[in-house]
Amino acid sequence: MLNLFMKFYQMPLLSDFMDDPSMLIAGYTDVIRKPMWLKSVKSRIERQVYTNYDDFKKDMCLIFDNAITFNGEGDIYSNIAKYCKNEFKKEFKEFNITAEEKWMRNVTKCLRSLTVLATSS
Repeated sequence: MLNLFMKFYQMPLLSDFMDDPSMLIAGYTDVIRKPMWLKSVKSRIERQVYTNYDDFKKDMCLIFDNAITFNGEGDIYSNIAKYCKNEFKKEFKEFNITAEEKWMRNVTKCLRSLTVLATSS
């Protein structure tokens, strides 16, 4: 999860998405009910707050959705958010498939070991 996150955290394109926008932009919480920003997601990863990948995905998408909602269609920040959200979803899908494949390989390996043990007894 951290590797996937860092790809986006280190993007210069997302430098304006790092800090709490409600502390930087007057009236932000009048429009956005649940602010989310990259440093908050990073902190949650480091503190192991995420118990599953979907919660991580929701927070990342919330960052982009909030930018689109607050700034409106056609705004540069909305366009950046749309692009990054699409890229994140593609990367997340690959990441998630990879995690599932690793899990399946481990299950298959364990089943083989159990079969060998069961037939050798």
